[in-house]
Amino acid sequence: MPFTGSRFEHLAGGGDRQAVANVVTADDLIAVQTLSVRTSA
Repeated sequence: MPFTGSRFEHLAGGGDRQAVANVVTADDLIAVQTLSVRTSA
């Protein structure tokens, strides 16, 4: 079975799209969680 975060960079179209580059979005936080990384507020 593949890892949950094995394709995190493709979530929501990717984080390097010009519309969202250099901005932290909810999709970024979800992508990080798929890698089992915990973030604080």
